[in-house]
Amino acid sequence: MYHDAAAGVNKKLGLERGDNINLTGARNRTSEKYWQWLRESCNKLENKMVENMESLDYLNSEIIPAQPRVIGLSKMVENLRTNRGDILAEIEMLREAKTTLDFHLQGYAVDMENFPYSRCFFCCFHQSLT
Repeated sequence: MYHDAAAGVNKKLGLERGDNINLTGARNRTSEKYWQWLRESCNKLENKMVENMESLDYLNSEIIPAQPRVIGLSKMVENLRTNRGDILAEIEMLREAKTTLDFHLQGYAVDMENFPYSRCFFCCFHQSLT
């Protein structure tokens, strides 16, 4: 009767009975053993916390000097990207100029071979383009 009443109250509170002790293998321990286990667990956690704090301090000591380098490298990449566009535009402009010049020089190519003054600037310039 008492168990039924307790089960009704537990159900209202959202509580359930634990697993059977035969299935879990759990054993009762004395208060002294429990406190000893609790102290050991706390000591292990504190030691782990100290180790993690040391690791964190080391990582912070590595990060602080690296920040200016990251900023500098970011600026360099930004400048290279900006300059790349300008340089590619200039290369395209030079290619178009060379194509235009080649087109205009096609009619002179035969005449230049027979030109009596083969050492003139124009002939040397034309030969360097072909």
